[in-house]
Amino acid sequence: MKNCFGGTVGVLGAARLHTDGPSVQLPSQNVLSVSMIFHELATNAAKYGALSVEGGKLDVAWTLEPGSRDRTLLNCKWQESDGPLVVPSDERGYGTELIEGMAAQLGGSSELRYEQQGLIATIRIPL
Repeated sequence: MKNCFGGTVGVLGAARLHTDGPSVQLPSQNVLSVSMIFHELATNAAKYGALSVEGGKLDVAWTLEPGSRDRTLLNCKWQESDGPLVVPSDERGYGTELIEGMAAQLGGSSELRYEQQGLIATIRIPL
């Protein structure tokens, strides 16, 4: 099974983690920012979200789409389910700021939706 960076998934197994998308080669100047975004999402999923409980699931899917100025757009959807009940906070935390800031720094965008069934994050980054 491939992850966003073309590596394999092993620790969680196929029952809890599902990934789907083409191989992506990131420009070297984008690797750190993209890694920080997904590290923050994974850390929060393990601490508070779907990966913090047995039976929680994570689905990560991505596509490559035509973007503006003949640039390809990486469109990635992170969706947690079967985890603890999500209670949205009125406060914006460090993780939200980091994810939004890194996506914007790359010329992209992020959307974080705290649904009762789990976090849904959409990250769009021009390549």
